[in-house]
Amino acid sequence: THILSLSDTTNVSVRATGRISNGNPSYSAKGFCWSTSPDPTLADQYVVNTSSLTGGGNFSVVITGLEPGTTYYVRTFVTNIVGTSYSSGQKVFTTLTVPVIETDSVVAVADSSVMTGGNILHNGSLPIMDAGVCWSTSPNPTYSDSHVSVSDTIGHFLLTLTGLSADSIYYLCAYATNSFGTSYGQEYLFRARVNYGQTCPDD
Repeated sequence: THILSLSDTTNVSVRATGRISNGNPSYSAKGFCWSTSPDPTLADQYVVNTSSLTGGGNFSVVITGLEPGTTYYVRTFVTNIVGTSYSSGQKVFTTLTVPVIETDSVVAVADSSVMTGGNILHNGSLPIMDAGVCWSTSPNPTYSDSHVSVSDTIGHFLLTLTGLSADSIYYLCAYATNSFGTSYGQEYLFRARVNYGQTCPDD
């Protein structure tokens, strides 16, 4: 058997396609096995293709129940009266997830602005489409609130939020978006025009 391709990857599934090249013998089972370690076998996770058990050709199965943001190894297998054989090659893929991002604490506050940022730790196995910081006078700010963006990025970034109202309390967090979705870092609370480096309002 041969492992041909992986397609339609989501956060919890992937479609695997393989091929049986010898069209003569019959067999009792064929399918795919997978693991987070190389060279998976039937001792790991596996799924059986229920189409014809004679002849060669391509066969395909959707592997489900995977963990988001996890790297897997996949091989084909075929079982006949002699035993089970596996494809000599294997495919490696990572399931999708939203980005993983941290929010910087507030590092400088002026009369109507503040400097902060974020750190994109993982892109979710997809390119980053947008990232930045959002803020609001209400808890749990999102991209639909005030925000400032940086272009395609990975790693650390710094931004200055402007147009703040003096002595108002704000909530902010970093965000990052890929084609799968948007994630947010931890939320910070600060008061405009507080002393340098202070991230919480005065008691």
